[in-house]
Amino acid sequence: MKTYLIPCLMLVLLFSCKKDNDESNNPKIDPQGSVSFCELADEYYISPFDSSKVVYASFKYQLGRLVQIDRSLLQMGASADSLINIIWKNDKAVTAIEPLNIIDTLGIGDTLEKYIYDDKDRLIEVYFYFNGQIFRHDQFTYNENGLDRYISSSNGYKGEYDVILENGLIAELILIEENGTPVDSNYYREQMKYDENLNPLYKVIDGSFSRFDYFNKHNMTEFKVIQNGIPQSAQGAEYVYDYNSFDYPIKTSVIWAAGGGYSTYKSYNCAVSTN
Repeated sequence: MKTYLIPCLMLVLLFSCKKDNDESNNPKIDPQGSVSFCELADEYYISPFDSSKVVYASFKYQLGRLVQIDRSLLQMGASADSLINIIWKNDKAVTAIEPLNIIDTLGIGDTLEKYIYDDKDRLIEVYFYFNGQIFRHDQFTYNENGLDRYISSSNGYKGEYDVILENGLIAELILIEENGTPVDSNYYREQMKYDENLNPLYKVIDGSFSRFDYFNKHNMTEFKVIQNGIPQSAQGAEYVYDYNSFDYPIKTSVIWAAGGGYSTYKSYNCAVSTN
């Protein structure tokens, strides 16, 4: 059996009058072939001014490992771009570093995030850095069913959450303690729903850690915040996806519960196996 990479660049015009499932956006592969995996290549948006493709993140791999992300933050209104290196140790991504110019052989640079694992290779801690200082610390504990507790500390605040799983996905986070003081279980909740397709950022370390992407194998379709039993429309969102022929999301439309929204896009390099 042979495996080879093919580019799956999917350019979809933002809210255009063309069909999103146009065959040109979903190239077919010989029916005797099958997709082994797809690696995320780019993230981009479509310029509202001239409909051009504006790439704001590119991903580089070595031997199947994500090792570098080029975030073109100038495209997003920031003052500089960001080149992030992912450092691996014992088959695990342990550090995301933004080089101070050219990263040296010791990996010295401006640390963005550090990742700690237990003896079962489960992620248990993430440290977030800014200008060399820790500004946030996330912790995760597990039981026999999977993720059980989530604790986040930042700027003197510590929140502890019960994690409710459905089919292995985070369906709800229930705040149970603030700064060590128990709170009513209805005080603050986050609720999520998902599709059945593969989330390309599942278990991916890329220097912009998201608990929802890392721990959830499928793509989020709905996010709600419930406070004192009342849905908070200002913090809710619906996520609508267009997929390529291999069921990977190529377009994400975020629709805010309070109104408005935006769309982003992804392209991939896919490994195809043939007999």
